[in-house]
Amino acid sequence: IGTHGIKLFGTADQKRRFLPGIADGSTIPAFAITEAEAGTDLANISTKAVVSPDGRQFRINGRKLFITNGGIAGVVTFLAKTPGFSRSPDSTGLFVAPASTPGFAAGPPEDKLGIRASSTTELVFEDMVLPRENLLGNGANGMELVKGVLNWGRMALSAGCRGAMDRIARLAAEHARRRVQFGRPIAEFGMVKKMVSGIVSSTRVLDAMIVLTSRLYAASPDRAGMATALTKVYASEKAFEAADTLVQIYGGMGFIEETGAARLLRDARINKIYEGTNEIIKVLSALEGVMYISRKQEGPTSVAVMLHESLRGPAAAFDRCLAALRSFTLANRDRFGLRIREMELVLDRIADMAIEVYSSFAVLLEASSRRAASAPDAALWAAVARKTVREAEGRIREISSRTPEEADADVEEIAASVLQG
Repeated sequence: IGTHGIKLFGTADQKRRFLPGIADGSTIPAFAITEAEAGTDLANISTKAVVSPDGRQFRINGRKLFITNGGIAGVVTFLAKTPGFSRSPDSTGLFVAPASTPGFAAGPPEDKLGIRASSTTELVFEDMVLPRENLLGNGANGMELVKGVLNWGRMALSAGCRGAMDRIARLAAEHARRRVQFGRPIAEFGMVKKMVSGIVSSTRVLDAMIVLTSRLYAASPDRAGMATALTKVYASEKAFEAADTLVQIYGGMGFIEETGAARLLRDARINKIYEGTNEIIKVLSALEGVMYISRKQEGPTSVAVMLHESLRGPAAAFDRCLAALRSFTLANRDRFGLRIREMELVLDRIADMAIEVYSSFAVLLEASSRRAASAPDAALWAAVARKTVREAEGRIREISSRTPEEADADVEEIAASVLQG
């Protein structure tokens, strides 16, 4: 992600200066946006880049927190406010700076829960002076550029989760075949089969989501934000769930560091936090979905026309899921109007339904493609598709069956018992 801002938005000269070293491994990149008072709320950053009277350079002061590669980076891309640089009082700029620049310093490594092999540090900018040539973009649109980088970063994060899940599936299967209880391998027990099936199914679904999201991103990076966001939430939730399931399959041995299962669980946890916490991603994605459905007045057409005929059953179930999402979203929009922007628990449910729909759509497309190509694993993909859509329909039916009063009143009361006193 430290490379992508330069690749996407850098000038030819910036790319010439910074990309070759990154490409050959001699320079490690970092991407720095998070601050003490600006995690997901990036508009609240305090790092400032003040332009000189002649407009030729910036003086930068501020601190960034929890920066991956911070202690080993040779080049850093970072976000800063650029007061006075444009007519907008809220202008921000995305900058790229060599770590050797005077006024730049990295703090000591953080002592983290997981990903302990990764360098994570604070970065300090103290009267650091950069020429205007180190500015990416126009100096006023830094926030928009960051969104473009994060769209790509969320897709890459999802692929990383998928790799971890594949390893977890292999470890779970190996242990289940090897571990004997009650005179037979635990792989023969239904509860273990259920757990392994869940890991494998989620991995396949994520495969399909990454393929679909990658195609959408390649076709139009600016319009793929919703897809990358929903894929990131699914990937991070399922990777942590898979790691937790692996510990359960290992039993007491999973709680012992020697097996490696505990490390996988710790390492998986961060994915739900960085590249945007899942909670804020869901709220923003749901709001975008409300606006999209509001503009798109016509009802959905059947997905069956896009799929192999052997998938008609799950295709019909998918159509019901999509119709339920649309109906639920419009009903809440009509009820709450502009107030829906503050109805986070309602938006959370819309996002949950949208993730069910998008993941189901992706796996149906992949299963159909495999069936049409007579792929050796076509039957397995069809089974995963049926399982995914069936479970999605059940969850969507449960979500949409309750009014906000029924769903949220107890949540509000219980939370108030500790948050207000």
